[in-house]
Amino acid sequence: MTVNELPLLKLFTDLRAAGLTLGIDDYRLALRALQLGHGTRDDNALANMCRTLWVKSEDDESRFKPVFERVMGFAPPLRSEPKPGLGATGNNPLPMDEPVKEKVVLEPGEPVMGPVNGEESDPVVVSMLVRHSTSSEDYFPITRQQMKQSWRRLPRTAREGPPVELDIDATIEKLNREKFLYELVLMARRVRINLDFLVDQEGSMAPFHILSRQLAQTGLHAGRLDKTTTFYFHNCPIKYLYKDPSLYKSNTVKEFLTKLDDGRTSVLIFSDAGAARGFYSHDRLDETDRFLKKLKKNARRVVWLNPMPQFRWYGTTASLIAELVPMFELSREGVGRAVGVLCGK
Repeated sequence: MTVNELPLLKLFTDLRAAGLTLGIDDYRLALRALQLGHGTRDDNALANMCRTLWVKSEDDESRFKPVFERVMGFAPPLRSEPKPGLGATGNNPLPMDEPVKEKVVLEPGEPVMGPVNGEESDPVVVSMLVRHSTSSEDYFPITRQQMKQSWRRLPRTAREGPPVELDIDATIEKLNREKFLYELVLMARRVRINLDFLVDQEGSMAPFHILSRQLAQTGLHAGRLDKTTTFYFHNCPIKYLYKDPSLYKSNTVKEFLTKLDDGRTSVLIFSDAGAARGFYSHDRLDETDRFLKKLKKNARRVVWLNPMPQFRWYGTTASLIAELVPMFELSREGVGRAVGVLCGK
């Protein structure tokens, strides 16, 4: 049965008749998701896609099952619950992060709008991706304007290093207080501050390419920093960082770290850290730990933004990486807290 032959409209109208609060926009979301390739892998994928977009409560779920089975001719799979794993209260090991089976080649700045490497995306990611494709960017947990407002809090300069410049106000105050001036009051020289973005690309990060571009663009144009640069990687920077989102123009990690030696550059990492697929990977944790240790020795400050909400980190690699570096979810509050860390708070 092709997408066009699916009795989707009947399913939609019968669900409305059964009491689900659905409108025409909800039906369009499902059509758009099918056009993008979501829910087409098998019967279970179709059922999960419809459930993700249309079921909003336990009451909806109880009505959804019998209507779906009657209209579509098969029972929808049971809703899966997250399992605790390493890094959580339980000790059940979670599966390793699935490797990318085939390299996804992207044009610079082009978002991936369908399943990556033939794999179905996480239901939460699918919902987020499809809603973005049919509505405004303000659906996201933080808007471009809110990003700009956060970046404007970053100082352009900071005083660091040995005291070599005359602090006129402090010197005058000292003279008035002591009546005699035995020595001048000096302060550190002002230095310009830079910010580098390290953006996880492809795989489970494909639905968030639009957000990563917005972060980098607003940081560059709205921030008060001297310079911002964006580099790309996949899962974890091991040997190379890339200057383009297609992951072709490479720099070695060693070259990148060497340029941070001046102590003027902070680093913001944007990655789901394994939370999007809900997996724990010991290898990814070790590789990230080694990279962060090197990065902290060279960078001014390091902070991590995760596009997945914090409750989704539970039991994944992200929950343990969050113990190695300040990590915040991508929301207005999360970006504000990340900027606070970059400001030294």
